[in-house]
Amino acid sequence: MNSRSRNTYQRFRPPQRSGRSSFTRGRGRARDNYGTEQDPVNCAFFLRTGACRHGEHCPKKHDWPSFSATVLFIHLWVPSKKILKSKKATAAHYEDFVEDVLEEMLKYGPVEEILTYQNRGDHLLGNTFVRFPDEDMAQQAITACNGRYYAGRRVEARFSPVQDFENSSCRDHQMGSCKRGHFCNFAHFQPLPSFVTNHLSRPDHHQKFRRLKKQKKALEKNDGWPAFPVDGTARERRKCLEKWNKLRIETLGEEATLKFPEITIKGESGLKLFKP
Repeated sequence: MNSRSRNTYQRFRPPQRSGRSSFTRGRGRARDNYGTEQDPVNCAFFLRTGACRHGEHCPKKHDWPSFSATVLFIHLWVPSKKILKSKKATAAHYEDFVEDVLEEMLKYGPVEEILTYQNRGDHLLGNTFVRFPDEDMAQQAITACNGRYYAGRRVEARFSPVQDFENSSCRDHQMGSCKRGHFCNFAHFQPLPSFVTNHLSRPDHHQKFRRLKKQKKALEKNDGWPAFPVDGTARERRKCLEKWNKLRIETLGEEATLKFPEITIKGESGLKLFKP
């Protein structure tokens, strides 16, 4: 081969590529961008929060997982506008709600976490997450709860696409400076009552929760006096103390007015013997 033909061969020879092909590099970029705003296929908001404000009109995919240890109950906690106007009423309403959810979910296994959005956007309102130790327990909860009714609304439960709740949280809300307020598209979680936090922090919380329920019913059945809910909500404790006051007055009868003139006609003790 002369020098002229050798130069022609080198000129038309395809260039040598080192490293991965462009196709492989493209797949790597797509994998790195999965679940982010740069992902061209999957909706980042749906993967981060379990809902999208565009709904079915979103141009990106909303793929529900086929298995997960976390269950998403869609629009389960929806208090009235009157309740939402008061922080105190909202907290009391949520205490009752989360107690109902915990009592029901413990039938299917230990509950590791309960989270509820306090966002008021139509796509996030009342969405509640319940995390179990494994997928089988979550599947049992979904099968048992789907199609039932709670507070007049049909229950819709699915495997949750959200796994990292820290990533779905609104950073500004955690710092107390979210300008979007309740209509922010990132998660503002409702604070959990103390009795739920105590139960979830113990490995045997599901067994103790049922045991306390049985003890409470047994004590009330024996002497008519309600058992004091040590691990109960603030509302339960107040109701118990009010019941004690009424029973104390009924027990004393006419002697109550002579012995304790501070006791009013309504049955409230001026001495505050049992102070709620």
